[in-house]
Amino acid sequence: MPTNTDDEINPHLNSSDANDLDIPGLKEILWHKMRDDLKAYIPDIASTDLLMCPTCCRFLPFEGFSVEHIIPKQSLADDPASVREAIPANKRAATTLLCNKRLLIKGKTVYDNGCNSWKGRFYDKFLRAIFNTNVMKKNNFTSRHHVALFCAGYLGLFADYGFQITLVPSGLVMRRQFFNPNKFNPEVPLECQMALMGAPDLHYSEETKRYWIPPFKFVAERNFCIMIVRNASMRLPMSRDPRIPIARELPLVPSKYTLRPNFQTFFQ
Repeated sequence: MPTNTDDEINPHLNSSDANDLDIPGLKEILWHKMRDDLKAYIPDIASTDLLMCPTCCRFLPFEGFSVEHIIPKQSLADDPASVREAIPANKRAATTLLCNKRLLIKGKTVYDNGCNSWKGRFYDKFLRAIFNTNVMKKNNFTSRHHVALFCAGYLGLFADYGFQITLVPSGLVMRRQFFNPNKFNPEVPLECQMALMGAPDLHYSEETKRYWIPPFKFVAERNFCIMIVRNASMRLPMSRDPRIPIARELPLVPSKYTLRPNFQTFFQ
């Protein structure tokens, strides 16, 4: 995938109003951007007041969502003072909406506070340890760190390219992994079960700016996507290149131009 500008790579945050971590209206900005994107694949959503959560795929109203900082707030607070002064937190974090409604399967509670809180509980401390390099200093990179990085990559890919990432087969694989924080599911390709890490940039300059923003960078390979986020890199599965236009009217369409949405979800 080509290197994009800051505005191109995170279409949810093209507004200058979205520069601060907890600005008024950030949720509304994300809500309308994500709704407009979803309408391209599910036109009937326009007649509702619902949005689909990109992890559990439930359709919920506005109050069923909360703003999610993909790079956690605690990790942003660890950034060097020169970086925090130069780059607004939202641009260092990447943001999206995840649901905050209780997760149920056949009427039984799996988790009380939805996908937003699930990520916070099971992944954020491991992501923080990756980005502040504690995991490297202590030499204790575990499967929990690895799965956390994988799931953050999925959310970063979604934040950049929208629901076309969620609705393809590779999106289903990554969504299933999101709910298994302890180890990789067998369906995750072996190529995606290893990560590379290096020393971080710990100061801000024009030369190091690209390390911090955009926070996620992606390069397409055949059936995979290389994700780079700060000082870490790994592969993610990818069913189709999201840069390729999706045909909407042609009667006979080559497979690489098609999108056959998969809305499979286990939650009520």
